[in-house]
Amino acid sequence: MDSTKFINVVDTMVRLMEDNQLLHEGNRQYMSCGQWMRDMSTVNMTVPRQIGKTTYIIKRATCADLVVVHNQAMKDFYRGSCATVLTPSELTRFNRGRMQRGFHRVYVDEPRKVFDRNMSIEEFYSMFNGDYGSPYCANMFVLLGT
Repeated sequence: MDSTKFINVVDTMVRLMEDNQLLHEGNRQYMSCGQWMRDMSTVNMTVPRQIGKTTYIIKRATCADLVVVHNQAMKDFYRGSCATVLTPSELTRFNRGRMQRGFHRVYVDEPRKVFDRNMSIEEFYSMFNGDYGSPYCANMFVLLGT
């Protein structure tokens, strides 16, 4: 697949999720922050290898974003990025207060490798889970991989 096509598909999914958040904003009061993050703030795309996932994240991640990768070798791909790039072990040591204040977006490159070997997805979301009204609940998670 042409990487431009993949970028357009993911960008469309992110916009759809943002539109969906606006549509259901009135329901936030009935949901915990964790539930809002899982159900209303996560784009989770299972896509094959060599389709442009890492390229997409490198092109889209800003200095206000977090990128989670499964090991140091993957982290090296992001060396030129201004985003905060962490492995799961680094993530668990990272300042929890910073996590709850939030990043604009959280990207996970190859979530199966991140969550299967290192932590559950529930543990991952709990790292960001502030009280209702936390500004972080409104932000976006983009999980790309197998």
